[in-house]
Amino acid sequence: MRDEISRACVTCVTCVKGASRHSLFFVLSKGSLKSRLFRKSVDGRPSTWYDVSMQTEQIIPAVEPVKVPPLRRIQKQLVADDVEFQLREAILSGALAPGATLAEAALASQLGVSRASIRQAKFRLASDGLLEFNERGTAVIRKLTEADAVEIIEFREILELAASTLACSRMTNEAVNAMQENIRLTAQEQNLLKLTHLDIAFHEEIIRAAGNSRLMSAWCGLRPQLELWLAGMHRNHSAVTDQTREETVRGHRALLAALQAGDPEVMEQLVREHVTGFRAFFSAGQAAQTVAERKSDEMSKGEEL
Repeated sequence: MRDEISRACVTCVTCVKGASRHSLFFVLSKGSLKSRLFRKSVDGRPSTWYDVSMQTEQIIPAVEPVKVPPLRRIQKQLVADDVEFQLREAILSGALAPGATLAEAALASQLGVSRASIRQAKFRLASDGLLEFNERGTAVIRKLTEADAVEIIEFREILELAASTLACSRMTNEAVNAMQENIRLTAQEQNLLKLTHLDIAFHEEIIRAAGNSRLMSAWCGLRPQLELWLAGMHRNHSAVTDQTREETVRGHRALLAALQAGDPEVMEQLVREHVTGFRAFFSAGQAAQTVAERKSDEMSKGEEL
């Protein structure tokens, strides 16, 4: 057979010494060479099929590979993601109040999902510090204490002071545009929870503009509880004044102007003033919450009488 293959290649009328490789295909029947076909490639490009059993060249069209159209990867949204989002928004908006318990069976029935999806969402929220588990293993909405609030404010001040110093020398047009768009949306927002999301997003842009992955990682660890605390403060503050949105926009515009000027000393002063404003925010919110709780107690006592 080896001699037969050699003769086949020799008898190919288009085979030239030094030409590119050949691919030989043989169909064997009862130990004999039944058909001898090979495909010649010139400079790496597929050419035509040749039948070397004939002394003349016979062109047999080559089979072209099937072309696969460009397809996007299918994105499958997990049920647990949707459950987590709905529960998170309910917690931040106050619809699920601090101290309230989350019963898996009731939530699964209400949302039309499995208890496993509820359980998975609860564990994620607990890892973010929005839920706690009591001694019975029941999930409870976390109630931030005054000590929690003080730690959150202090940690935020440390992060933003470090980030703003770096951001003053690393600001880009992309960062400026993102902050300007955020301020524009904030000035138009009527929903209090969405205002909270925009507030957090603006300060996250400052952290991002610093260009330090460790600072961003620390911020991401703080953000869920900061958002929980800030959402509560916005609700309490809005009960005292209707200037919550206006004060937020005014403060953010001042911070952006300082970043664009690239003056770290001015930026440090503004960040400290901003944090001081949050401390006052907290005091006003605590006072409003105390008044609300007293009114609720008085109404409960009146109903009992």
